[in-house]
Amino acid sequence: MNIRASKCDIKDVSKEEERSFLKANHLQGYASSLVCYGLYYQNELVQLMSFGKPRFNKNYQWEIIRDCSKKDTVVQGGVSKLWR
Repeated sequence: MNIRASKCDIKDVSKEEERSFLKANHLQGYASSLVCYGLYYQNELVQLMSFGKPRFNKNYQWEIIRDCSKKDTVVQGGVSKLWR
């Protein structure tokens, strides 16, 4: 499936939904984060990006922990929209 990010809504993702989405769609599975935002297309989570405190470079305030889209789904412009 190919989806344009402009057709998606950004919402906070609950810990439960983040955990199950990452287990099902990310190669490395779930990783603990402080904040998680997702793109929802027709009320279905299709991509998420999670953030936490930097682990390796303390010069930054945030680090991307996971970025993942639903299997067999491409969200055009999804990373840019979530990053902003």
